[in-house]
Amino acid sequence: MKYEIIDKKTIKIRVEDEVDLLYLYKIVNVGDIVEGYDYRTLKFENEKEKKKIKIKIEVENIKFSEYKDSLRISGKIIDSNDKDSIGHYHTFDVRISTEFTLYKKEEIKKYEEKILEKSSRKKEEIFVISIDGNEIALGIINSGIKIIKEEYYKINKGDPEEKAKLHKIFSEFLNALKDYNIKFLCIIGPLFYPEEFYDYVKNKLNIKNIKIYKVSNGGINGIYEFVRRTEYYETLKSLEILEINKLIEEILYLMQKNMVAFGYDEVYNNAMYNNIEYVLISEECFKKMKEENNIDKIINLFNILDKIDAEIYFVNNNVNNFELIDRFCIVGKLRYKI
Repeated sequence: MKYEIIDKKTIKIRVEDEVDLLYLYKIVNVGDIVEGYDYRTLKFENEKEKKKIKIKIEVENIKFSEYKDSLRISGKIIDSNDKDSIGHYHTFDVRISTEFTLYKKEEIKKYEEKILEKSSRKKEEIFVISIDGNEIALGIINSGIKIIKEEYYKINKGDPEEKAKLHKIFSEFLNALKDYNIKFLCIIGPLFYPEEFYDYVKNKLNIKNIKIYKVSNGGINGIYEFVRRTEYYETLKSLEILEINKLIEEILYLMQKNMVAFGYDEVYNNAMYNNIEYVLISEECFKKMKEENNIDKIINLFNILDKIDAEIYFVNNNVNNFELIDRFCIVGKLRYKI
């Protein structure tokens, strides 16, 4: 995402990919104002016309579209170059390449600046082929895990066409890989299966950095195992998902030492005494609070965390032990034991 902070409350934004929509969802709140160009159906006597107009909307609702390819920001039009539109309700559809100005109701918070900074970084991606004797999957690891293609198969040992059948499957995944500009490919799985796939594709792909790693399963399970394996941290260290996994591991360890606050009330009470180092908040819980217009409570907590220099991390369901974070909505690491 490209952005420019104009003043303490104003940000100019250009959306560059669908991941940016997730970042925007975290910083656009009810009461903010969004200004940009959009199409609106205007009525002229017996006919209708879709016209591109400039509008300012006071945000009342924010939600993702059905297919998660746009962010729908709804509210009342408070200003427009089409004066007849003022006072009417409109939904501003934010998509890839959308440009708009966001006027925050309050001053831009430190955690919001960090979200913006994260959105503007070059997005690192690792492509993964995960294979064993019965299944194969192609996925992308970045801030989460996205499965592009998967297939289950059964080829009997001793089948005279065993190699041909296997290579047919390899060919399909090779073609899928060719659809992307890949800088780093990991081929993972148990036994000799990763090497077998590597031998098939090594002279057919223009990828300089291909590495093989061992995990106990192929397919989707193998990809999830890969991001959890501590011995592969060096490979994945540039990815946000690794950082979150390490923080959750630390939380699990600190639970035994009574150094973790669970749930909103515990985190809030400790934050009031400058006793929170960082918090992990479930994206699912955050989304639910936003949809139920109950976000003020969490924003108030974020403001306190900003003042005590506590870090805020959003956790999605791709990480290990997500259920623990989601159960409490928010957990925090204590700075000292009470």
